[in-house]
Amino acid sequence: MKHFTLLLVSLAITLTSFSQIRLEKTEVTVKMGYTEYERGVYVKVYNDANNTAEVDMRRELVKEVFGSINYFCWGVNCYPANANQSNPEASVIIDPQGVDETFTAYYNPEERPGVTEIDYIFTNANDTSDNQRLTIIFDATEATVGIKELAKNQVKVAYSAANEQLTLALSNLEGAGSIEIRDITGKVVFMDDVRLDDGVLIVPTQRFTKGIHLVNLLNENGEVLNISKVSIF
Repeated sequence: MKHFTLLLVSLAITLTSFSQIRLEKTEVTVKMGYTEYERGVYVKVYNDANNTAEVDMRRELVKEVFGSINYFCWGVNCYPANANQSNPEASVIIDPQGVDETFTAYYNPEERPGVTEIDYIFTNANDTSDNQRLTIIFDATEATVGIKELAKNQVKVAYSAANEQLTLALSNLEGAGSIEIRDITGKVVFMDDVRLDDGVLIVPTQRFTKGIHLVNLLNENGEVLNISKVSIF
């Protein structure tokens, strides 16, 4: 009987210690200049279980540079700078053994030097003990060439209504990366892996809704290299 009880306790510990949610990375440090424009960090959230996961997210400011701006997009929503948690009525649903690719944390130093550290906690809505913490450190202690200036010289985005496509002309970039396009609600409408040294990237827009869209160009670490705003009509 004692052996049977011990077996049950051991089984319970094994079950409760299993984590359904897993993050692509748990800590990211972004080195940037305080004269730069907005940077973003893109992180995948995995569901390692065989059942659907409903995931909520909250934000904790460890330290923040006064006057800087940070916000996040998660699911179909982009939240304002004063939002510290996602909408509990709009939990992000991740399929069994699936992955969600909608989370992006953004930071704009607003020309104020310093280090901002933010924790993002992803929690299984059906089991709050199942949670994962992502720490992002935005280090903007030095003044460097801004991303706006880099964007002007290295990334040009043009929309053709006649051809129903976006054209991204890239120069002086290399390595792997990805394109992420969101509509005005924050919903990701297009995402694809690319080679940054391909020179010209074409994105079809036939299925895009009319209105303002944000085109994010990311490097292989999920850091946003360029943010462009385009109008689809």
